[in-house]
Amino acid sequence: VSTQSTGNFWRQPATMSSSSSSPAVRVLALASASGAGKTTLANALQQCCGDKLRVHIIHADDHFKVDLPGLSDPAATDEQLAAKEQPDNVDFDAVRAELETAIKSGQYDLIIVEGYLLFCEASPAELNALYTDRLFLAASQEQCVKWRLARHHAAAGTEPNEEADKLYTERYAKFVWPAFLRNVAGAVPLEAKLVSNGQFVDDKPRLVKHVNKLFKFVSEGDLKAYTES
Repeated sequence: VSTQSTGNFWRQPATMSSSSSSPAVRVLALASASGAGKTTLANALQQCCGDKLRVHIIHADDHFKVDLPGLSDPAATDEQLAAKEQPDNVDFDAVRAELETAIKSGQYDLIIVEGYLLFCEASPAELNALYTDRLFLAASQEQCVKWRLARHHAAAGTEPNEEADKLYTERYAKFVWPAFLRNVAGAVPLEAKLVSNGQFVDDKPRLVKHVNKLFKFVSEGDLKAYTES
């Protein structure tokens, strides 16, 4: 698979300017299809590095322009569900402002920005230029909706429900996955299960080794709970 693409994912990561108040800070952009495990990995990295590095996580999903209902809301309309997944519903300027504030604060060694649409074409160059490292987690539609539905039940404290889960799965297939294919998939090679700075990583244990190579502070033991999840 060629690493050449018109997508933002493959743009050369910027080197932090020597004039930066925090020149040593690493900024990891973490993206995937919805449900593939961005937040899970970000949290695992933060937990395992808490006594070694100061880690801060920025969630792009916190910066939706309009807080539209989600897949589990039976009252949500098709128009609302379709609009929720589009790049124009993400305030990328707000994401950039939060990231710039975190960088300039000097309080962190590693900042993780995680979001479903980070590598879409609509993501502005000013934001992309702040990333020192980029990681894309790819998974099948079936895996993503399964994991997302499981997390939904865990967060809501609900049990699986055949009728409700069927509606959730159908909505994911109708709105979420097509939006991913349309807005994000063109920027990354779907043939790769895991991609880091253009290098392919086949599974979670190898991903951990690669993250360790990138950041020099994560070991397989540190992320044991993640690799077994």
